[in-house]
Amino acid sequence: MRGGRSKARTVLLEIGPLLVFTLIYIGFLVISSTTTAFDPIDNRLLSPVFIPVNLLFLLLYCQLVMSFAQQRLPRKGATAFLALAIALWLAYPTVTANVTVLNAMNKGLVYTSVSWRNSQTIEYISQNKGLESECEIYTNGPDVLYILTNVQAKASLRKYDSPELINNIANLRGSWPGESNSCLIWFTKIGRPYLFTVEELETIATLQPIMRLEDGAVYSVTRK
Repeated sequence: MRGGRSKARTVLLEIGPLLVFTLIYIGFLVISSTTTAFDPIDNRLLSPVFIPVNLLFLLLYCQLVMSFAQQRLPRKGATAFLALAIALWLAYPTVTANVTVLNAMNKGLVYTSVSWRNSQTIEYISQNKGLESECEIYTNGPDVLYILTNVQAKASLRKYDSPELINNIANLRGSWPGESNSCLIWFTKIGRPYLFTVEELETIATLQPIMRLEDGAVYSVTRK
């Protein structure tokens, strides 16, 4: 009985720091996602806990495998069995990492990907830099515009900070856009549900298409 408690205490001491860090970080993400609108919790946001979680499972895995192997195999056999088990455990992330690296080298990732490099909307903005001086630009992708075209723009109207609604579209009639000439650059492949859609913006402003493209559109915008 004491031996079991001592072993459990040893395992707890080994995994304790990893477990505490993982729980605190994931808890922080969950709380933040319910109080502030940001990107969905995905692999990028969870990347800080990837190594701790793998170490955590690996430690527990090793304990289980060694307990099983020591009961059924001699010492050398148990060690070899553990080495094989660890190699199999690490096979999937290794293969996945290699595939990701190869894709990044051949096709790029996120804003450097082939689809963004071939974006008609990005190409149009790059060829019409004068738009920036002609109107105040709003967009659902200010980061994309700045990174790929060096054009600075304001974010389109924000609907809420999750889960609290901060703007009622009807209350914004007559206040958006500003009094200066305004344009809206809208990327169809950017999904940001915390922003008002084009259809919703059309209820408080007149959106006149300047150019419709395969992956977006450019509008001139005036108040209603």
